[in-house]
Amino acid sequence: MSDPIESVLGAALSRGLFGLLIAGDEAAGRALVRACAGALEGAHALGFARDLDGWPAAVRVLALGGEVTLALGLRAALRQDPDWLVAEAPAADLPLDLLVTATQTGHGVLVRAAGCPDERPLVDALGQVEWAASAFPRVVVVDTRGVARIVAADGAPVWRRGEPLPAPELATGHIPYVPPPPPAREPTPPLDPDVLERLRARLAPQARPTFVPVLAPPSDDAARSRLGGRPLLAPGEAWPRCGVCDAPMPLAVQLARAELPADAAIAFPPGAEHLQLFYCTSDACGVTDPASAGARNRLLRFLDRGEPAPAPPASGGVTRLAPQDVVGWERRLETPGSEDADLLDDLVEARWRLADRVAHGEADPDEAPLAGPLAGQKLLGWPLWTQAPGWEACPRCGGRMTFVFQVDADRGPLEMLFAADGTGHVSQCPAHPDVVVFTWACG
Repeated sequence: MSDPIESVLGAALSRGLFGLLIAGDEAAGRALVRACAGALEGAHALGFARDLDGWPAAVRVLALGGEVTLALGLRAALRQDPDWLVAEAPAADLPLDLLVTATQTGHGVLVRAAGCPDERPLVDALGQVEWAASAFPRVVVVDTRGVARIVAADGAPVWRRGEPLPAPELATGHIPYVPPPPPAREPTPPLDPDVLERLRARLAPQARPTFVPVLAPPSDDAARSRLGGRPLLAPGEAWPRCGVCDAPMPLAVQLARAELPADAAIAFPPGAEHLQLFYCTSDACGVTDPASAGARNRLLRFLDRGEPAPAPPASGGVTRLAPQDVVGWERRLETPGSEDADLLDDLVEARWRLADRVAHGEADPDEAPLAGPLAGQKLLGWPLWTQAPGWEACPRCGGRMTFVFQVDADRGPLEMLFAADGTGHVSQCPAHPDVVVFTWACG
């Protein structure tokens, strides 16, 4: 590395700094990120790009395009626990929250944000991310229109080309950073009483109870309701394997009929004691339709009689989820999403304002159900669609299926289950209660 900015960044990389490279000049930016990536010899480094030419041999490069978005690729890559993630992508496509999370879990990150001629947008975006105290120093390395400089994530300048090299603190990875105070938030005004009453009249008749799981550390009881962990299997059954790649699939959800609220327990077909979802998390799986009900990378079933599973196979990501037992259910009320409720535009806008008031503790308790379906893991109620409503048709009779359980891949024990953000839903045919399907959609 002959250029001073390359030397400075190379020293930072060798110490595990989290860097965002922003380049207005495409050729200079690519040359810089690849020169720095070349310094990662000996590290387990994964790169993501649309143009694969010229990448150093130290980085295993994956092509972006089609369904392989940067966010999807990064989530899959994190399952391989790389030392470094290197990417070239448009600034608008960068999943900053995911990149920051990667630094907080011990991964180095080097990114060229194409099409961002000024560092301010990314600095502002970084300022919105909640940083863990243990996160690596946040540094934005900028080479815009031939003017190179390094700034901390709060925008404070650290070094500009033409100046003496920065203090040793930069190269040793100890750049002091004090996050700016959060901007003062003005409370969201209450809804007009007439609008609130219209919203209540439209939604209250459609309110349904939903049950949020109360979670605790996993126990040795394989028969209880749980998210992840050791399941029950049918007597003599081998650990379920993916129908696409044959990798062993971890348990995602197990619901024990005896532990469920009566509203859910009555939906079990006769003799069934558990509802189970196994889902393939292998980064080598070649499934082409992972979000659809017919995909072969999962097993969703009712189990009549089971026994504790043996120790899971060592391969296939079976132990990657952080298991939690379900030790209870918290009952709440919720109303359907705006599209399911067919709300007029003015009520949709009013509902957004109400949801903001609920999120900040400004709304009355009786108004909370009117804000819409809850996020997170939950049983019954109304589904929170990540995209458009996705009610499934029964593969046996064609009738509309009902919502049973929501899987949240954004947070909690099942985070990154799909190698993407979003929510998944277990649905059941009311006419054929033994028929259940699982679908998901990313954000």
